[in-house]
Amino acid sequence: MDLSSSDQDKVIYLSVIDDAFLSKIIRKKIEPRHFSSTIRQHVFRTAVEFYTTFKKAPKEDIVRSINRKIEEKRIKEDDQEAMEEYLLKIFSMPSFNEEPLIREVDLVAKERIVTTAINDLLKSQDRLGYDLDKPLDIMRAAILDADNVTGRQIIEDIIYNPIEDSIQREVVTMFGIDTLDSMLKGGLRRGAYVVIQAFTNVGKTWCTIHLAKMAARFGHSSLVIPTEAANSLIRLRFRMSFSGMTDDEVFNNSGEVRNTMVRSMLKNSGIYIVSEEEKMMYADDVPALVEETENKTGKKISLILIDSADELMPPRGQKYQRKIEENTATHIYLKNYAKSSNITIVTTAQVRREGEDKQWLGASNVAENIEKIRKATIGISMNAVKEEIKKGYFRLWLFKHTDGMVGARVWVRQNFQRGQMVASYGKYNREIYDTMLSAARYLEQ
Repeated sequence: MDLSSSDQDKVIYLSVIDDAFLSKIIRKKIEPRHFSSTIRQHVFRTAVEFYTTFKKAPKEDIVRSINRKIEEKRIKEDDQEAMEEYLLKIFSMPSFNEEPLIREVDLVAKERIVTTAINDLLKSQDRLGYDLDKPLDIMRAAILDADNVTGRQIIEDIIYNPIEDSIQREVVTMFGIDTLDSMLKGGLRRGAYVVIQAFTNVGKTWCTIHLAKMAARFGHSSLVIPTEAANSLIRLRFRMSFSGMTDDEVFNNSGEVRNTMVRSMLKNSGIYIVSEEEKMMYADDVPALVEETENKTGKKISLILIDSADELMPPRGQKYQRKIEENTATHIYLKNYAKSSNITIVTTAQVRREGEDKQWLGASNVAENIEKIRKATIGISMNAVKEEIKKGYFRLWLFKHTDGMVGARVWVRQNFQRGQMVASYGKYNREIYDTMLSAARYLEQ
């Protein structure tokens, strides 16, 4: 590895203690042979083998894992003392900034891949004479591979299908509204990245809770990341949504509420909330968080609900000039993660955020915002004015695949006093809207 000895030690240190970092290093095709000493190779190989088995970094188990390999004669007993001294050395290193290190590792990975391709090119040139097509193809493929392993791929070859494209995209959750669900071919499927956008106090959080409840009824487990609300409030709202009770009734009937929720969790599904301590996270922490949740609970997470992704810190390893660039990078990362991991991700979003210079006015602006900035595959607009909210209505508009066209418009009836987002619904009709709005204004006079 063309990193300094100090940087190699930092890579190994983070590989031992940081699940997400080790996962990235493995994806970048860094191997034990790329380190400059036998001791470093042994420690890194042990960390990778531990991750392969348990899907996490070894942390304090690194010493136990090394001793086991010594007992199995996979590491020479003579190296034990040197390895123990090395571990003490890297664990006593002063703190350092991880981002420059990741950039250096990316550069090394790309150089290694392209260098290997150059060697193949020279061999091909010897065999093929002056036929340059094959060598050029090797170089182009190497550059694409280098961009891919470092997370900077900007194009994909349509001929070569990623393995996730061959996986059946089953329905994970649904709205329970025929007009919307039919246009989504049954509901929200695996690999979808969904943005639900609205002004404050319209019902975005209630909508995510509803989707988690519906997923549980399909037997799918959800991970909820509520960046804007306290977990105590989210738990209360879930209990209201599952039971149809008011908050007072929930407190007075805790046993009945618990039984209702357990009966609703089909196929032993579950809904989990990220702890308050973990909410201040980077977007690229989400995969490690999912892995840890699955390891601890034994449940496969099929749905991630983020309220809202705008509050996450952007992916590490890049510098951004403006807040809006950070935000867009976050959404791009989550969209790509949803597709590659065959998982459904739903996030809420405010209509207007810091860094934006355009006020939301109508359907076309929502579509533009979702498509150009938040990069969703499915966009949802929840819209209501004060008079509508008072009457218990809001408009729910679907932008399928964020093509700028409204795929479906429906009225949704809600009763958030009892946690119910959908009580009745109907197709959006301007005449009905005008009549209802006029009536509400008349009653206020």
